[in-house]
Amino acid sequence: MAIGIYCSSVAEDDFKKRVLLSVNHSGDSNSTESITGNLLGAVCGFDTIPENWLSALELRGLIEETANFNPDNWYADEWSFIHSKLKTGEINQNEYDEAVEILDKKVEEMWKRLDGTYQINNGN
Repeated sequence: MAIGIYCSSVAEDDFKKRVLLSVNHSGDSNSTESITGNLLGAVCGFDTIPENWLSALELRGLIEETANFNPDNWYADEWSFIHSKLKTGEINQNEYDEAVEILDKKVEEMWKRLDGTYQINNGN
């Protein structure tokens, strides 16, 4: 961990140099780079990652979509979809109420996951 912190704090604000330093030492490079990358991402942000690294990233679109996910926007889209079904008569008021109740629970769970208060129920 110390090497990851060190690598994150040297090399004149150069993301690439910091990450390369973290993977090119003689120790556990996977862990060191993971720590370095997480620290740099949190401190320096997405825009500091070299574009040629991003362009080669497998599943980049999914990763960016996940990173930018906002439960409130998701909720608004889902609510609009359910509401349109009510307006067109595809579902009745009771079905609408049930769907919105389920939707409310899902978005509450999402926010708990994002703020760190979510705990997996292991059946105990």
